[in-house]
Amino acid sequence: MIQTPLLIGIIISLIVVVGIGYGIFKNHIATTSNTVTVEEFMKARIERNMEKASSFLTDNAKTQYSSGKLTLLGTSNPHFADFKILETQKLNATQFKFKVRIYEEYTGQGKVGYFDETLTVIKKGDRYLIDSVERSEYTNLVQKVNQGPHPYFNNIYGFTLMSDPNQSNPYTDYPDLYSFQVIPITKNCGDITLTCPPATIIPGFRIDVDKRPPLPLTQKMVFPNNPVPFCFIKGNPEYAAGSIYDSYYYITTTKDNRCFAMHFVIHKANCKMFGIKEQIDKCAQGEDKKDQIPDEYVKTFKFVQ
Repeated sequence: MIQTPLLIGIIISLIVVVGIGYGIFKNHIATTSNTVTVEEFMKARIERNMEKASSFLTDNAKTQYSSGKLTLLGTSNPHFADFKILETQKLNATQFKFKVRIYEEYTGQGKVGYFDETLTVIKKGDRYLIDSVERSEYTNLVQKVNQGPHPYFNNIYGFTLMSDPNQSNPYTDYPDLYSFQVIPITKNCGDITLTCPPATIIPGFRIDVDKRPPLPLTQKMVFPNNPVPFCFIKGNPEYAAGSIYDSYYYITTTKDNRCFAMHFVIHKANCKMFGIKEQIDKCAQGEDKKDQIPDEYVKTFKFVQ
């Protein structure tokens, strides 16, 4: 026969063990539930399922999304490709933090970079939802792997640039380069070493009749250690909400007198939206430096022998 005090001690010990075990089990269920929420949220983003991804957000997170602080789906290229949960932290019984690494890739090029997000997850009723998001800086894998820029080669006119403005953007040192294209010119450009043709020789060149002078002036341009001459034209800017898109054209000809223009578009902030002269001047100083971005590409221009 087990004595009563001993029996009572055994029962108490069993109750304690069961209680501890239940607490561990309950905590595991909670952790598993919010982990599943994060995983399903991330899968919906990668699948570009806006409706499903939005269903995991609290009103606070939706406010972050509407203000631009949270990107749910990203762009088509580069696009969200994969994710990894790096850390999990329990703040209290109903709040958790997850550190998630999100990889991006270009179609046909594989992973090109990643960034980390810290997701705060809270319990609302019987569900766990994303309540806030903090994003880290972007890490460029392309530069780390290749240790150098992607060269550009144009097989129609037979020239190269040290860096490809299209493939590199937005992963170069010049993220403000909005677009780049080579424009064929069917009209005769003449001898650009002597005189430059008018801007209207470029197909699709836009003229604003209310501008004075009515046409942007062209100017001859050469770069140090580069014998190829160019005629430079800065087009009239396009305006959008809070933004300016400046156009830069560089005209040159091949040895067999085929004429073409390289067209760069640079995105700038519209500094006038600040309204205060000191802020406008400070903004303009930074934005004016972007005028040099196209030159950085063109000065590496080289005809292939």
